[in-house]
Amino acid sequence: MGISCIVLCGGQSRRMGKNKALIKINGVTIIERVIQELKKISKNIVVVVDKRAKYAQITKYEGVKIFEDENRDVGPVEGMRIGLKHIDKQSAFICACDMPFIQGDCVKELYGYKTEDIYCVVPFANGKLHPLHGIYDKKTYELLSDMVKTDKKKIAYLFDRAKTKIVKDYDCNLKLSLTNINNPEDLESIKKRGVVYG
Repeated sequence: MGISCIVLCGGQSRRMGKNKALIKINGVTIIERVIQELKKISKNIVVVVDKRAKYAQITKYEGVKIFEDENRDVGPVEGMRIGLKHIDKQSAFICACDMPFIQGDCVKELYGYKTEDIYCVVPFANGKLHPLHGIYDKKTYELLSDMVKTDKKKIAYLFDRAKTKIVKDYDCNLKLSLTNINNPEDLESIKKRGVVYG
């Protein structure tokens, strides 16, 4: 696949009380699980973090590059901007670091909707958009940079300025792919359900 992947790890994890990316499930950290899955579909993975030193363990993965946010307290818009600045391909799948069950098939399905004139491909599920599980063109870097400069922190502003495809029907297991861990209750729920790494 001619696509890069960007993983955002710059959040504060306030609700969890500790770094979500480094939580282990079945002995594997969430960030490593995400990387392992994304490496099946891309050789160019960019991880955007708040502080590089926290993530030394992921430098062992070939093709993974780590960059720090340049602007603090801006939110995911800054991570998206930095990631797109450093990708090798024209398009990238962007996801959050708290999604331990990312499905490569879902990434491929979303990427199938990407065309030269469509800059963003975002799934709609459970009554809302999921921008941190979408495909973005490298050209959106300039738009995101303008958003950071003008203090527009909501990703939705990007969809007003760039042609966006909203995907409502899909064949992959999107529900599993979108599973994220925001707090200790989410983590406990996953353990009780017996969800394991595949």
